[in-house]
Amino acid sequence: MKNFLLSVFVFFTTLLTLSQTCTHTIKLTDTFGDGWNGGYVSVSVNGVTVLSNITLASGFGPLNYNFSASSGSTIRVFRTIAGSWPSEMRVQIVNNIGTVLLNTIQPVAGTATTLGQTCIGSCGAVTPGCTNPSGYGSAVAPNTPTTVVISSCNFQSEYSTVSGIVAGQTYQFGYSLGGYITIHTGTYNGPIVAYGNAPLNWASSYTGTVYVHYNTGSGCGTASLCGTSTVSCITCSAPSAPVNDLVCNAYAISCGQLLSATTVNATNSGTGENNTCGVSQTMPGVWFKITGTGQIMTAYLCNTVWDSKISIFSGPNCSSLTCVGGNDDLGPSCATTSASYQWTSVPGLNYYILVHGYSTNSSFQIGLICTTPPPPDPTSITASANTICIGQSTTLTANGISGTVYWFASGCGVGQIATGNSISVTPTSTTTYYARNFNSGLFSTNCVSTTIVVNPLPQVTVTPVSNSICAGSSTQLVSTVTGLPAGAPITYTWSPNVNLTNTSAPSPWASPNATQSYTLTVSSNGCNASTNTNVTVNPSIPVVSSVTGNNNIIAGTSETYSITPIAGVTYAWSYTQTMSAPLWTNIPNSNSPTITFTWPQTTTNGAVRVQVSNAFGCNTQTQQFLIITMGALPVKLLYFSGEPVNGNNLIYWATATEYNTTHFVVEKSENGIIWSEIATAAAAGNSTQELHYDVTDATVKPIYNYYRLTQYDIDGAYEMFDPILIDNRSNTKVIFRRTNLLGQDIDENATGIILEVYEDGTFKRIIK
Repeated sequence: MKNFLLSVFVFFTTLLTLSQTCTHTIKLTDTFGDGWNGGYVSVSVNGVTVLSNITLASGFGPLNYNFSASSGSTIRVFRTIAGSWPSEMRVQIVNNIGTVLLNTIQPVAGTATTLGQTCIGSCGAVTPGCTNPSGYGSAVAPNTPTTVVISSCNFQSEYSTVSGIVAGQTYQFGYSLGGYITIHTGTYNGPIVAYGNAPLNWASSYTGTVYVHYNTGSGCGTASLCGTSTVSCITCSAPSAPVNDLVCNAYAISCGQLLSATTVNATNSGTGENNTCGVSQTMPGVWFKITGTGQIMTAYLCNTVWDSKISIFSGPNCSSLTCVGGNDDLGPSCATTSASYQWTSVPGLNYYILVHGYSTNSSFQIGLICTTPPPPDPTSITASANTICIGQSTTLTANGISGTVYWFASGCGVGQIATGNSISVTPTSTTTYYARNFNSGLFSTNCVSTTIVVNPLPQVTVTPVSNSICAGSSTQLVSTVTGLPAGAPITYTWSPNVNLTNTSAPSPWASPNATQSYTLTVSSNGCNASTNTNVTVNPSIPVVSSVTGNNNIIAGTSETYSITPIAGVTYAWSYTQTMSAPLWTNIPNSNSPTITFTWPQTTTNGAVRVQVSNAFGCNTQTQQFLIITMGALPVKLLYFSGEPVNGNNLIYWATATEYNTTHFVVEKSENGIIWSEIATAAAAGNSTQELHYDVTDATVKPIYNYYRLTQYDIDGAYEMFDPILIDNRSNTKVIFRRTNLLGQDIDENATGIILEVYEDGTFKRIIK
């Protein structure tokens, strides 16, 4: 009976084993790593296709496909499409407990019932839970109702380590790809305390560290894809948030303080949270508060090295916030990932400081430094004149003053020259001036500046060609300008405009009628220079009258010669005894308009002259009077005259004495310059009685006609007498006045040599 029962049990067990169905897996791989290049396979169980045309599209693999098969069934793998490189295609079939049923081969073409490669299905006995030999990732189990990431890439063939498990709490283990999770205690292959599909909840009666294994299913299959593993405590109580978690509960912080605090258990709730102020808020934070004083404030977390952030808000109260700014890394005070931020506070305005982290919560120390800000920069400089001349001054006035203004001439803060809101400067060259505010022991950050352009003064001199001129003459006023750069514009202005050729020329001509002072003003780029010069005008001598006296004299006799007196002049009389090469002999004591002297004992003709000059040498004149010495040309001419007669001109003359004369020649001119001979009259030769001569000009034009008389001696000497003028424009001449040779008026009954001056300006000399 016992053997029968045993036989029945064995038969039943065998039957159960033969009929058991479980999950089998085919794994596709490629030996080159670029996929199967268009190759495909299918899988059949007992002649029925369960996987059709599967392939490895890319990479090495493995790529897993699951199918169900019972123990003892025929599993066939057959290639349906070869692809480009069928030699690289590899497959492997494993059962539910990982036993390899078909080793890696190159698939052979076939159908669901013939050819291909085959193996026999096998379902192994399954022990609950899985054990993987490879570990990766770790975390501490949370003690609050939060989720902690264990690893962002766990494969379904690995386990991860989680410490901090507390008995009595319920934990949830998650895996982003689903699948099957097994929990071991003690070691990675220690006692199994929980298993099941992900996510897996476990009410722990264990305190310590657990090992979490990830598989594709209860058959402990593996895969090459990775997923994110997590752990959370679903029965833990929420921790208390920090007191200053909300902005309206912000801790007060003062300048110079260093406070300890934490963002652990902080929440993202309340005004100002979950926003971006300078930096985005990615973790919950806590708050601090200070009222502005006008100082520069710097909040910093440098004493705690963690990846922190700071955001600063302002507002009248905690319910109305305006972003001021924020910082994540490398702030003004911290050179690391510890945050800091600096701002200039407004007196009386509240500032709220939010401390938060990049990806974690942490305890920290926050400090606040307050410094007095520098005064504001001046806004501008106003100059009374931005362009001046050397020697001039300009007043500089700073605008936007705060405290005391400091002035510099070599740069901002370099070369201080003065203090005060306004200063007067006298630069000698173009200079830039800088103004800077100084208040409460601090200078403003920057200066304002202005440049004063300094133009050189021209240097001018005037040198007349002559400082002293005669009345009626001119002199050039020559100017010279120096001290200016090449090409500088120059304008000239002369004053007064008294007989100047050009009042704007550099060197005009001046012809003043009296002594005159001239001023030249030279201007270049608004810079002026002036100088004066005097031109002295000396009087000129008026026209000197002709010398009067006897021109026929006997050697050794005394004769008197004169001219009309002129005031303010000197007279110098002299004579010469030859006319071909005159050699003049001064007559002593002859400074008089009238001179009487004795002609030397000679038989030659000569002349007497007078030079009239003044102290300035202006218009010095010489008048000459021809003298005929009796015996050399012994003709004493009583008169030489002419007059119109019946359309002709009668020319006549008379002599008192003649000695060795041969003939007379009468010449005519129509202009007083060009002469032509018209008649010759034989002379008496020798005579001591009055003789009369005349000739007639029958070719008379109705113009002024000039006639002159020349007497010739037997030895070739000759004497030419002054010409006469006959006005043939009218036949009637009216005598205007009669004078003697001294220019004195006489009446018609006077005798001697008489000059008759007519109204038409002509004259006639007669002897009565």
